[in-house]
Amino acid sequence: MILQAWTDRPIITGNLFNPAFTCEVLRECIKGYMSETSQNFPFALSILVLPFVLPERYRITLPRTKATTMHSWLNNNEHLKVELDKHVKGLIRFSKEAIMFGVIHDVLRIDDQGNIEALGKKTKASLASDDANDCLSKALIWGKVLSRAGDSFTIYSLLGIKP
Repeated sequence: MILQAWTDRPIITGNLFNPAFTCEVLRECIKGYMSETSQNFPFALSILVLPFVLPERYRITLPRTKATTMHSWLNNNEHLKVELDKHVKGLIRFSKEAIMFGVIHDVLRIDDQGNIEALGKKTKASLASDDANDCLSKALIWGKVLSRAGDSFTIYSLLGIKP
């Protein structure tokens, strides 16, 4: 995958999908998953983080706690499945870029099974904006919800999309 030069990106795209920020969002999700399972995050799920956490229309519907099952959450938010596949596809390159950024900067590691491990600080991440902090806290909960939803195939089936 060839990354677009930072100077060649539209300003809005550069700000919304800053690799350092998207990596931190992904990392928080992975930390949430790992805290519940003591296992590394399945690579196949990595493309389901940014599409649900970054856009406010998806983020505000995400469960407030890990106690909410993915199945019940989806039953209450069936409208999110409309054109979800296109939404996820549109953000795949940013998800991949976030992973590459994390690996390069030693905050993510891909293990021998192809799963992703969050490395580095164990403290809670915090940023200057309320919106950014909301993304981080929702990413942590999203990781915990994903950890309880079954394997990657089950999660993709629940969402009605193909990996």
